[in-house]
Amino acid sequence: MRSTRAALLLVLMAFVPSAGCFAPSAGLYQPASEREFDLFARARRDVTPDTIRAADASAEPGLLAWAGVLHSVEPGPDPSSTITFKVEHHYWDWVVDYGTQTTRILLSPRGEGTFQFSLTGKEAAWLADNAQIGDFTIVYGVPKDVLPDGTIELLYVHARGIPESRYALDVWDYDADFAVRGQGSPRQIRLRPF
Repeated sequence: MRSTRAALLLVLMAFVPSAGCFAPSAGLYQPASEREFDLFARARRDVTPDTIRAADASAEPGLLAWAGVLHSVEPGPDPSSTITFKVEHHYWDWVVDYGTQTTRILLSPRGEGTFQFSLTGKEAAWLADNAQIGDFTIVYGVPKDVLPDGTIELLYVHARGIPESRYALDVWDYDADFAVRGQGSPRQIRLRPF
């Protein structure tokens, strides 16, 4: 009897500590480098593309952090020319979900159109070689201009790409208010379980 209890206790002890790693949890996005950590701390995430379009890029909101999906990389005519990266903005509450699913970032399917940044040199070549169309992209930049088609051009400061397998656009639907205010906003609709 005593040995049965001891064996049961050992089995429980072996499984209980590991159960915590399967429990769903979430937390604020954590930047990948010291440089990004500094930028993330300083960047405004409450200014959206429509705010810039309505005001004027010269309103100078300062450094922004915007999230979206990379939809084109447009190289110039020769290898040393400017490369333009176009990103489709999506609302994001900057929360990363650590459940049992591989999808960590749950973007809204909605957003506020296209923004872009341009680069030359080694960093541009590296980004162009490593960026994949469809990657989730976080861009840190300062608004420079609103183009005639409504695309916002950012002065590039930093970008981070995250593979397509790590985000979803079909789990939550929310608007700018929810993306900025988070759980305090009633404007979030679950589209499907994950």
